[in-house]
Amino acid sequence: MTLKIWKWLHFILKKIFKIFCNQTETNKVLPTNEFILDQKQLTKIKFTMEVVIFFGLLFATVFGMYYLFITARNKERMSLIEKGADASIFYSAKKRITPMWKIIVINIGCLFTGIGTGIISAHSLTHVLSPYNEAVLVLGCTFIFGGLGLLAGFKIAQKLE
Repeated sequence: MTLKIWKWLHFILKKIFKIFCNQTETNKVLPTNEFILDQKQLTKIKFTMEVVIFFGLLFATVFGMYYLFITARNKERMSLIEKGADASIFYSAKKRITPMWKIIVINIGCLFTGIGTGIISAHSLTHVLSPYNEAVLVLGCTFIFGGLGLLAGFKIAQKLE
């Protein structure tokens, strides 16, 4: 089983390498199995591999978190069932008064309002604090006011419920 997986992985990686090295069926691989690549092709391969690695790690992280959430929830419920307790405590009897989409829209709106306020205040501060780097002020103010916007959205959502 493992040998089949490695052969499949080798086949896929070989195809990807041929695509990014502009290898076609008419342009056969050198007899020594070495590729002659220029700097542009190497940069393209490096960038592509970085993107593949990033999205692979992102997928693995999300999948791992989901898997841990599901297995932990299942273990909790199984232990409650073994003890003879009712597992219905995981289901809320109280229905939400405010739909979830309204809360999400309020939070996103407050976040973007905070980001806009941060950018405007950073640009006005650059005229007052001219010796500081403008990029640092814009980034700092954007994150500070974006966080304040999220806190405001959280407080508004609490009042809705």
